[in-house]
Amino acid sequence: MNIGITTSFIIGGLLLIAIVTLNNRMMQNSGQNALDMIVKTNVETLADILSSDIRRIGYLSTTNITTAEANRLVFEGDVTGDGVPDEVDWFFNAATDVPETVNPNDRRITRTVGGQLTDLSSLSVTLMRFQYTLINGTVTSNPSNLNQIRRVFVEIVCESPEAYGDDFKAASWQKTFAPANIQF
Repeated sequence: MNIGITTSFIIGGLLLIAIVTLNNRMMQNSGQNALDMIVKTNVETLADILSSDIRRIGYLSTTNITTAEANRLVFEGDVTGDGVPDEVDWFFNAATDVPETVNPNDRRITRTVGGQLTDLSSLSVTLMRFQYTLINGTVTSNPSNLNQIRRVFVEIVCESPEAYGDDFKAASWQKTFAPANIQF
């Protein structure tokens, strides 16, 4: 057998294996990047809605916060822009998982505005918690006097609805708000 042809086949085979391996890695990275982008978009979407709502606590209303817990925030304010205060209820149900996704960590999250419930569980939220800073600087998750709340801290964690391999991609967001209408 000709040694030149044999060498060519070996080099060609190694080159083919290298190309297939490179293609496999590129596809793997592409899948991970897609899941990462989905999670970041979900966190950003939820953060935008929540930020808009919290900034309007007490806007055009004589009542500010009516319920303040670690997993729930209920307040009044004109969030729809119609000049009439709405009751807004954000609720994170840590006890209820979301059967629509493969991720076992997803939990149910709802936003109710003026009695109209919106289920935001499709955003793959795994954690949402509130903390409240009182007028004296105390930070708590369950304040006893709602009129003393001056700041609202929110933390959100979203994970990908599907796993890539054994991992779920995660993204988090947190912010402290000092709504103008509760500073008095």
